[in-house]
Amino acid sequence: MLFLLVFFSVLFVALAVARPSAQTSTPPTESIGIADYILAAAAPESTACGYIVNQNVYEERYIFTAKEALNCMVSVPFNPAVATRLVSYLNDTLQFQSTLVYLKHPPPSYQQLPTDLIEGLNQLQKDIDDGSFHNQYAFEASLRLVLNSAHDSHIGLNAGIMAQFSFTTSTQLVSVSVDGIQLPKVYAAADLLSYTGGALPPAVTEINGVDVTDYLSRFAAINALGTLEPHAQWNQLMSSPALDIQGYYSIFAGSTTFYPGDEVHGDNLTFTYEDGNQTTDNWEAFSYGPGYIGPLSTGGDFYNYFVLGYLPASYDPNFVYPNLTDPSSTGPIDTGPFTWNNISDAYPSNPILVQEDLGITGAGFLTGYYLHNISTAVLSIPSFDEFGDYVGTFSAIVSEFISKSKEAGMRKLLIDVQQNGGGNALLAIDTYKRFFPSKEPYGGSRLRAHATADALGNTVTQYWDNLDDQNYYYYQLTIDEWVATDRLNAATGSNFSSWSEFYGPHQAGEDNFTTVQRYNLSSWIFDVEALGGTDGEAIYNYANNPATESQPLYAAEDIVILSNGLCHSACALFVEMMHHEAGVRTVVVGGKPTYGPMKTPAGSRGAAAYPVDILDNNIVFAQNNNESTKSLLPDRAVDTWITGASINLRDQVRTGSDVPLQFAYEAANCRIFFTPQRVFNFEALWTYAAKAMSTNPEYCVQGSTGYATTADTTITTAPPVEPGAAAISVSSIDLLKGIPTNVLAKLGPPVPDDYFPPGNSHPGASCPASRQIVQSNCSTAQVCASFAGCSKGAPTKEF
Repeated sequence: MLFLLVFFSVLFVALAVARPSAQTSTPPTESIGIADYILAAAAPESTACGYIVNQNVYEERYIFTAKEALNCMVSVPFNPAVATRLVSYLNDTLQFQSTLVYLKHPPPSYQQLPTDLIEGLNQLQKDIDDGSFHNQYAFEASLRLVLNSAHDSHIGLNAGIMAQFSFTTSTQLVSVSVDGIQLPKVYAAADLLSYTGGALPPAVTEINGVDVTDYLSRFAAINALGTLEPHAQWNQLMSSPALDIQGYYSIFAGSTTFYPGDEVHGDNLTFTYEDGNQTTDNWEAFSYGPGYIGPLSTGGDFYNYFVLGYLPASYDPNFVYPNLTDPSSTGPIDTGPFTWNNISDAYPSNPILVQEDLGITGAGFLTGYYLHNISTAVLSIPSFDEFGDYVGTFSAIVSEFISKSKEAGMRKLLIDVQQNGGGNALLAIDTYKRFFPSKEPYGGSRLRAHATADALGNTVTQYWDNLDDQNYYYYQLTIDEWVATDRLNAATGSNFSSWSEFYGPHQAGEDNFTTVQRYNLSSWIFDVEALGGTDGEAIYNYANNPATESQPLYAAEDIVILSNGLCHSACALFVEMMHHEAGVRTVVVGGKPTYGPMKTPAGSRGAAAYPVDILDNNIVFAQNNNESTKSLLPDRAVDTWITGASINLRDQVRTGSDVPLQFAYEAANCRIFFTPQRVFNFEALWTYAAKAMSTNPEYCVQGSTGYATTADTTITTAPPVEPGAAAISVSSIDLLKGIPTNVLAKLGPPVPDDYFPPGNSHPGASCPASRQIVQSNCSTAQVCASFAGCSKGAPTKEF
């Protein structure tokens, strides 16, 4: 998980490391594989979790040593029956994942390794049955690695004990080329923050005795999330002002998922530099904290709350935190104008436009700038994650930026989408239409066709078709994924007449899919509901929102999009429309220290991140409204307390092509490297990127041009997967084989500990008597859960 800078910047400033002159070297280690990560666990104290929770609640402490967090997690007991039901639940869920079969046999353009998610879950179940998992952390780590092997940011699971921690270090890194032409080296970000010229500080050459590129490549293969090529994984590790302004840290400096230490070094990090000097730092853990929920002293307590979601009997909803900061002591509030420059000096202090409520904790994102020396206007779009009132202010800023830039005589536009994690897909379409009002976005997409989807969609579509158009649910369900007749058949341009017309199925690759659909953007009801705004306006140049200009104020050849590859979901849709359909050129910055091309959108390119709780609600709705579907739909009961989960429900496809864009290679027109003068100076970076696409093509990285295509259906020819990628990337099965039983046996206690909270209560429900089970053959261990026992054949007793 990523966590907000606003809460923790003071802590990290206090922990900043200054580089001394010289230190002794550290012996190298040959491996930092996932087995080593988990093997780093020492025998934990039974109250390791209680210590962390008490420090959270009574001392307002959130930063701990990494080993303290690990000791807590490996002290948490494992319940095979609860895990089995979760695996079954996820198996049913992933049948709706649109790329499920393509992931097993991807086309050559795909830059990650194949993975079989269902076989990964099956292997997990075998390990459960064999008694391989001796604590909850071992199970959760293995499960996360299976899901992460899809490299799809639309696949997510927020549940269990691992969701309560992330690992961090105060040393932030950047990857920088000395002149934009030579291959980049890795530097401590602090050494370049104030760089203005002259001799460069020494680069990092090793981390814990391992070549820095090898160390970080392996680290990224395990911890980077939801990206489609190693270049984007690399960028996820690096410090970025575009991340800072959103309140997030890089993967390396604050969002590491798995315990990152090893047997040789433990929590210690040693950075070796070109001049032979070294600095040391430590891996730490951030605990998100449960708030006051009563005593969570042992691993069993932790399991009951974070895995099952049950509060201790002693929970007091009227408890007052003993050490909360007095709000009146936070100092005066700055009432002056706010810009991104208040957060990061990388952004100019003189924007021409600022969206309302701009700020880390605000709802505004957009800022605009003029580069007078090259007659270029810059629009920074770090996110499309807008809903409510701010949909309207977002759209208004885009239109105002375009018109003002034209009035000011700016000849070119640059759109910066670095670190754009996506958001509202309809807002991305609306933004595209404001640049090209007369162009019709294609936006073709499809679902995976299977029996459960057929039963669900048939029931929901029939229900909606029979509603009066004045019915409340008619409006609410108009954007539901299982209502087919409000979508357009991409082949005919007309609404689907029935679910059966929509469903097909049609074979593509080795799987079956529904008929390709498009959004019915001419429907005012659909637009308003999908945009989620409050002003009642449709997408720009549709329905009640006609364009003020029939033709674009800027031609495609006068617009450039800048990305660092970390462009996900709605951002990837925006780039697809702007680049492929309208012909706008793209520049991508950063990546691994190698030459060659790099993808512009390397985040998820799926059409719909679909929350699993909505899927569950739809299944329950269908079961209650159509008796004949009950036997066709899965049981969605699960013991695990899931606070959030999602899948990619729909593929994005181009007209005339069956290949999901998730597997297409979408290279930028030009790739550039960060330089010391530009990594923390975005005015200089924007100027460099704009010149690379106009007056100075030599700025483009060697071998990075000639791969991009626009305005056709050809899937761009991809470079071969880089040598050695297979050694540092991992499929689900490789990961599971990397954690053998003899390793797992060293992780911690094989049975739950002895805390049992009688009369527990879930935040929304009580723990029923049928679940208050004593496992009588498991060293008197007790947990609030319904399961047959902690080992095969163990008797149980209900009370």
